[in-house]
Amino acid sequence: MAFYCKFKLLKERDDVLPIVENFTRLSYKTPTPCKRNYNRGFCPEIVRFDHEKALIAGKRRKKKAFLAVGIPTVLRLDALAYYISNTLLTLINELDESSLKEIVFIVLLADAPKSNRTYVLKDISSHHYARMASGLIQIIEIPKNFYPPLNNPTLRYGDKYFVNAKWRTKQAIDYSFLFLYSMDQAQYYIQLEDDISAAPQYLASIKDFIKKQTQPWISLAYSRMDIVGTLYKTSSLLRLAQFVMFFYDVQPVSKLYRFFNAIHFQRHSLPKLPSLFQHVGEKTSKLGFFQKLTVDRDFEIVKRKYKGDNPQAVIQTSMKTIDGYDAGMAYSIIPGYCWMKEVRIDDTYMIIFNQSHFLSRIALETATAEHSDDFLRGGVIEVSPENKDAAAKKKPLCSNYINLGETDYGRIDIQGVDKVAKFKIKCLRIRITEHQTSWLLIREIAVWTSK
Repeated sequence: MAFYCKFKLLKERDDVLPIVENFTRLSYKTPTPCKRNYNRGFCPEIVRFDHEKALIAGKRRKKKAFLAVGIPTVLRLDALAYYISNTLLTLINELDESSLKEIVFIVLLADAPKSNRTYVLKDISSHHYARMASGLIQIIEIPKNFYPPLNNPTLRYGDKYFVNAKWRTKQAIDYSFLFLYSMDQAQYYIQLEDDISAAPQYLASIKDFIKKQTQPWISLAYSRMDIVGTLYKTSSLLRLAQFVMFFYDVQPVSKLYRFFNAIHFQRHSLPKLPSLFQHVGEKTSKLGFFQKLTVDRDFEIVKRKYKGDNPQAVIQTSMKTIDGYDAGMAYSIIPGYCWMKEVRIDDTYMIIFNQSHFLSRIALETATAEHSDDFLRGGVIEVSPENKDAAAKKKPLCSNYINLGETDYGRIDIQGVDKVAKFKIKCLRIRITEHQTSWLLIREIAVWTSK
């Protein structure tokens, strides 16, 4: 894939925007010749560096992973604001061992003082030595010759001190280095920070959201926090690194990636809902001051209460779903929920199994702690066998439904289903029986087959 662009800087404005002036071919495979544009002292070409020298702890895996997770970390002055070890522990603990074989965590020690980098390296090693030895965690640092001159950065965005501008420009270069180092490590790359928490089984959710995309895309968003949680194909990382390095002293990286997406004809974010990552730190790496960092209001930890069999099925509903909270999320083994509005009496949520099954148990949970009012006011669980001659006689696939029970404050757990429905079940449906004054959130549907 190639794109065509040439940038012009509008220097009269503080929020300097790159715009497309005309089109010049840029290849993804061959970096364009470097020119010192806009009187800058730094040339935004790809600096060739030795990956083995950049890697100071851990090892590079021989097999390419599915996902590379880039995490820059800076040592805060306050011991209570040291996050990276706990963040790594959280990211690891939320995955099972099979998932950990498909992921690699690349931690960039971004502190300028070597003593700070040494402290963080020793701490991570003491907590995660085995994971580093396996190649799951790689610790890297940036060669000094990779940085442009940072002593006299341009003051922008109301900066009163050069230290603010220096922090912002250095951050852009740090991210660029992470992109370059990670581009041959996996199929996909996601950007995180060192002070986040994660949703359970987030890797499965990432995979599922990728599979659901029906249109070409340049990036996907697994969080609402600027670039945090943004995912790219690693085939895009070389050009993304070049782009950020070109404008490193013009825009913060939190804005540059949006411009990068826009010139690839993706002007709007493609968010996964609910979000998978959330900020937990209150002390930013910028200047070391406490600052209430932006939180993602779409983040909610939804853990599965049950471990049902949930055989493969097609999900259908007569209710209108909220964007991002589709009907299948409640039945999926991946944590998540479906959210529906305009719910009316006799509306249905239908599970049509690919193959008919004898069922032993059915459980339903609605609403969450955050959305406690969106429980099912009244509904029944009904099941039906398959109409064998449905196609020939143009009849519904399922019609002879048996009522198994009514919900109680939005939940129900029916055991001994096969003692009541003594047939192979093709269709299972939830039918609304009472007026719903609020939206309906179905948190989980679990189904067990008879052994």
